[in-house]
Amino acid sequence: MKSSATELANALLRLGVLDPHDPEQRALREALFADSVLYDDVKQRLLAVGYDLVQLLGHVGARLQRQSALDPLVTARNNLGLDARHVRLLVYLWLHLVYRQLKELSRDEPTQPVGRTQTLFGFEPADEAEAPSSLPMAELQAEFAELTSKVQLKGALTLLKRHGFVREEGGALTAGPAIYVLVDHERMEEFVVGLARAGVLALPGDELPPEPT
Repeated sequence: MKSSATELANALLRLGVLDPHDPEQRALREALFADSVLYDDVKQRLLAVGYDLVQLLGHVGARLQRQSALDPLVTARNNLGLDARHVRLLVYLWLHLVYRQLKELSRDEPTQPVGRTQTLFGFEPADEAEAPSSLPMAELQAEFAELTSKVQLKGALTLLKRHGFVREEGGALTAGPAIYVLVDHERMEEFVVGLARAGVLALPGDELPPEPT
């Protein structure tokens, strides 16, 4: 049965993001990407109730419209029970999983076939055969060893996994669909670049962008 705009909009509002690992949500996701008219209809329905239809690297979901120019995680924190520990962890995970992936794709852009970049960043889902970026758990534990105990870190990770921000398998973490959609990647990039310029953190595998002129 063909999905209606009402059905898709309601599913996005209820779920937040469509998880490609869930068969039912994957079917809704494929229906949304397959019909540009339906996509635009769903987008307008979400806008009418204060949400944006957002997609990045083949992931799609509904995100509250921007409420603050100061907080890159304002939409991610909404009703999810995230506190300062979760936000600190989420920033680190986004930096090493999503930022690294975006920068690798940007560097590869001139060598990609025509339409490749549009597929990765635009309307069509990305090629899921590509291996996602991953972060060893041991590396994460070492990074946070002075900030929190292993028990506290595990508890914070459990909540982020429950909300689909990250997945754990074989001793490594990969990005979940929510970290692509519920975090505003443009403002998050401005945020982490600002921290890097202040000497608070290093950008993984990348030189610091120049100061804007």
